[in-house]
Amino acid sequence: DFEFSFEIPKKGISDVGTAEVKLPPILDNSEIVVVRYDLPFGLNAAPDEAHASGQVQVVVQADGKAGGEKVGDILRQTTYWR
Repeated sequence: DFEFSFEIPKKGISDVGTAEVKLPPILDNSEIVVVRYDLPFGLNAAPDEAHASGQVQVVVQADGKAGGEKVGDILRQTTYWR
């Protein structure tokens, strides 16, 4: 499993804390890739109900910025504000 944590900064009514995340890999060659975008940003992805994994996955339809998502990538996401 992929395990990581990140600090949740204080914004508005929420308190500072730490998010603990545990994601089991979907594929044998799964990896974690961190991509940071300025807001607003576009993301070209869509559900793929016939994915080889047998589960509905959100799959990238067009490459993003350099070093980011690529066509065919399966998206699983965790977002946070700084």
